[in-house]
Amino acid sequence: MDEPKSWDVLIDELRGNRAELLLAINDNYPAETPKSELTDTVNSVNYHLDILEEWGLIEVVAHEQQGGRIPARVFSLTDHGREAVEDLLARTGARPIPSAVEQHIESLRSDVEDAKAEAQAAQDRVEGLKEVVQELAAEVEAQAQAK
Repeated sequence: MDEPKSWDVLIDELRGNRAELLLAINDNYPAETPKSELTDTVNSVNYHLDILEEWGLIEVVAHEQQGGRIPARVFSLTDHGREAVEDLLARTGARPIPSAVEQHIESLRSDVEDAKAEAQAAQDRVEGLKEVVQELAAEVEAQAQAK
């Protein structure tokens, strides 16, 4: 497939799986990974990846060995591809697919918030136990003085 004649035509051609793939390839994204997220066949995904590469939106930056199979191509956005993603997002109002790192950071933030809540609950229990100990100590002291 020939490269679109203009930027507007290119952006118009970025729909469906091509747009999903382009958004999924934030940086160094193995070609194998988005296939599980798309409904098309492997051949169709490879076809769309080849088109995005022909258009200069993505480039192969490495090959990743996955078991005994043929090494998967690892793609990265080109500068032209990053411009296309920005334009595509601006035109559609879509949000980019979070990268694995962003998802991991969000997961860690959630874990930190959970840990803070657990620490606060533990601190509250400690304060409650301190009050009980102080009350018992006062009772023991009162009983000792009464004898």
